[in-house]
Amino acid sequence: GLEGVSGDPVVAVLVNNRLLGLEQGYYRSQTRVVPVHMFSPLGIQVYRKSVLLLLASACQRVFPTRAVCVRHGFGMLGSSLRNSVFCTLDPGQVTDEEVAQVEAEMRAMVDVDIALEPVLLDLVETPDAVSPELQPYMAAYLQSRSLSSVACYRCGDYVAMRRGPLVPSAKLLGRFHLQAVRGGMVLTLPSINDKGQARLAFVDSPQMAQVFAQTLRWTSACGWRSIGHSNATIATHHEKQFVLVCEALHSLYLSNLAHAIAAREARVVLIGGPSASGKSLLTTRLCIELKAIGKIPVALSLVNYYKGSSD
Repeated sequence: GLEGVSGDPVVAVLVNNRLLGLEQGYYRSQTRVVPVHMFSPLGIQVYRKSVLLLLASACQRVFPTRAVCVRHGFGMLGSSLRNSVFCTLDPGQVTDEEVAQVEAEMRAMVDVDIALEPVLLDLVETPDAVSPELQPYMAAYLQSRSLSSVACYRCGDYVAMRRGPLVPSAKLLGRFHLQAVRGGMVLTLPSINDKGQARLAFVDSPQMAQVFAQTLRWTSACGWRSIGHSNATIATHHEKQFVLVCEALHSLYLSNLAHAIAAREARVVLIGGPSASGKSLLTTRLCIELKAIGKIPVALSLVNYYKGSSD
């Protein structure tokens, strides 16, 4: 059956390797059905999307004139799994009291088992079904596409585009923690294999937060705040201007970085990152900026010092 084991329920199914919700029909005689448990890699993704919809709906109930936006994720210490999500409630910053209100509303919605129902929005008959003020990014995306309808999930009065299945019952969504961080909210979710009983604490990463904040500033300067805005840029043939603005922002950043290195009188600058992440290009451009302010940089690549297993 699909009831799952205690503490790790089935939240979706793989039907011929396609991830489907439990509300969707399938034929056992013609398909291969594999249950997806909540604390499996796929199950955690389903859980995450479900809690985010619950959060958005709760924010709309508590603050009906403000728009919630998911900004970026945070990984657990020593893990690539992003079990924490940073969100903002625009306009303005979020206080501890406001976050407590939102969390209380989320838990009340879980207690009453609020429906997470799939719906099909008819954009021809109801073109204003998505509010540009309260859901600006979804509205921008729909405006950039010629769609007569869009598949969504509804939680209360809030609708969001369907990006995969959600859990079959909101009663399963009690494992989360919400707190105010840097003017926004951090939603922390359980990790794989902890069964929701441990490691629900948020592990902060200020440096990564700075990188994400810089990315947001750059994309906002370019007018790209969502996929809808990028679609509009391409449709109006302004993608070349976007690239030039990005290059200007990157040059400005490297110039400021070179001046900061000179001000500290640094003798060694270390640049690290994954393979093919742009370390060599960054090094080349940084050397140019350092030369422009009178420094004489020397670049050393560790790739030249690797030894083979025979050595």
